[in-house]
Amino acid sequence: MKYSDLLSKVSVLFLEENDVQRDLFSRWITTVSTKTVTEPEEVFREFDSSVALVILSHSALEDEEAEIQRYILTRNPSCQVVLLTSPEADEARYRAEYDATITRPVSERELTTLVEKRLRYGIYSALIEEFYALNSRLITLERSDSDRDSERTETIRDRIRKVEVPIQHLRSTIDHEDTRELLKSLNSHREFLNSPSRETEASTTSTSPSGPVSESLTYLGRRSR
Repeated sequence: MKYSDLLSKVSVLFLEENDVQRDLFSRWITTVSTKTVTEPEEVFREFDSSVALVILSHSALEDEEAEIQRYILTRNPSCQVVLLTSPEADEARYRAEYDATITRPVSERELTTLVEKRLRYGIYSALIEEFYALNSRLITLERSDSDRDSERTETIRDRIRKVEVPIQHLRSTIDHEDTRELLKSLNSHREFLNSPSRETEASTTSTSPSGPVSESLTYLGRRSR
């Protein structure tokens, strides 16, 4: 399984109210599938398991900003969420709340660079979570003598081998600055999901942005210095 294979299975979701900008964004992003919506409520309908990156126009969010973030992260803690702001907005205010912010006017190069980077972050985080979850299941099954469990064990081993390929590729592209940004994203996702008002929603997810990914990235950060 190559990284390019993974890109063919994921998508980017844009919330953008401007027709011209929405068309431009779709034409600029050619390496991955895109979905575009104009209203906040459409995010809830269009967001699915394929979405690895969401880019939200601040001017289109209205009063549903927190609800949309909560909806996204409780369903995919690895998903990257970026805020598109206007020049007069206080961008510094939102940096702690989003994985990244980008200010209008946005050039094609700015957008494609951001999308490429944030997709790498989201996919890598999800792969590491899957890798550790698979290994945990493998250890449990290897303690069993059941023939049925033996078949499952081989299936899991095969999946681990497939997941390791893109992990190794992405790991070779991650430097110290990437590690810092990834850890920032993971920590902010964890804090968002673990805040008291979000405990109910967070309990519905099967994974958490803390744990194996953070440990793996901490190791990478030490190694890249």
